[in-house]
Amino acid sequence: MQYIKTELISSKTHATFDAFAAKIMEHQLVELLNPAQGMTFDDLTARVLNDWREHGLITAPICGQYNAMDVARACVGFVLKYRGFNLCAIKSVLKAMDAPMYRDISMLQFAVLACRGENLPTAGTPLLVIDGDNRVGVCLAWDLPAIVGDDDVRTYSHTVLNMGRILNDEMVPKKVIHFGVEDFLELPRKIARRLCQSGIKKVNIEPAKNRIYTETDGGEDPLFGERVIKYQNGRIVSEVVKETEVLRD
Repeated sequence: MQYIKTELISSKTHATFDAFAAKIMEHQLVELLNPAQGMTFDDLTARVLNDWREHGLITAPICGQYNAMDVARACVGFVLKYRGFNLCAIKSVLKAMDAPMYRDISMLQFAVLACRGENLPTAGTPLLVIDGDNRVGVCLAWDLPAIVGDDDVRTYSHTVLNMGRILNDEMVPKKVIHFGVEDFLELPRKIARRLCQSGIKKVNIEPAKNRIYTETDGGEDPLFGERVIKYQNGRIVSEVVKETEVLRD
């Protein structure tokens, strides 16, 4: 596993992290593997999490609930995906963060515990640094000039994530709703949007004809298509919207 050069991280940072790591108790680590309490996901977010589970980014939920580490992995992943990382790159970053940072503490576990309840002062909020080769490291703000300015690192640029903001932002799992589910799935936007839209009954994709055919229970009037309404005893018993649209403009 490759990491950003540790010699670029200051002794002051090492001392800060070492002092905190020494206080981490075994029960705190166990708590991270228990189902996350009070964490619920809307249908679209759940679909993304299921897709990411199939890609091996997170584990299967226990009794319908993800644990604290899976929530943290999803939070980091959501930010990286929206910044343009593909799922393979995200998986590589998360795998690196699962490696031990201390004897029994992974990089991600350390970051989660350090960011809980402001365990570290603001200046001690860990930053995740990812270079152009997806090598990772955890540091503090004063380490950045040395890390991102290192002439020996062959990289296009660095991605820096404020782990305090990411892990303590309750709205992060809901970014799927804000940005749209298609930003978090590796599918063409139109296909992802149609597969996850409300009331979907059928989706046919015909690349040769460059068309998507969809059927939904109700919905808005289609630009190209039809609305089929069925009656029984004078009452509407079903209403299906059939729509055709161009797959690639």
